[in-house]
Amino acid sequence: MIIPDENPSTSRRWNRPIPRIGDTTSSATRAADPTGWSLGDQVQQGLDTAIDTRRDIRRYRHDDVSKELVNTVLWAGHRAPSVGHSQPWRFIVVRDGDIRDRAAVMADRERLRQADLLTPG
Repeated sequence: MIIPDENPSTSRRWNRPIPRIGDTTSSATRAADPTGWSLGDQVQQGLDTAIDTRRDIRRYRHDDVSKELVNTVLWAGHRAPSVGHSQPWRFIVVRDGDIRDRAAVMADRERLRQADLLTPG
């Protein structure tokens, strides 16, 4: 493998390493089949739903969340890409209903305060 120079225009072509886990295909491999880049309709719809509902602080569950679901969410959160060079490494699981209710009130108060700052469009 050739490590590229600081200036890619002066370096020889670098054969990028292929990960040992996850997607082991390369762009050269997928170039022969453009559909290889596609997520498929079902996955794309799921991704669109996840993006549309991310960080929506208006939705709180009133029932306890199973330990398995918490672990699934934590696993997914740690695998998710960072946003703006920030990674949400700290997750807090609140099991006390009173604390959840107080957090919901605080979130609603802040959401409404922010909405009051918006100008009608």
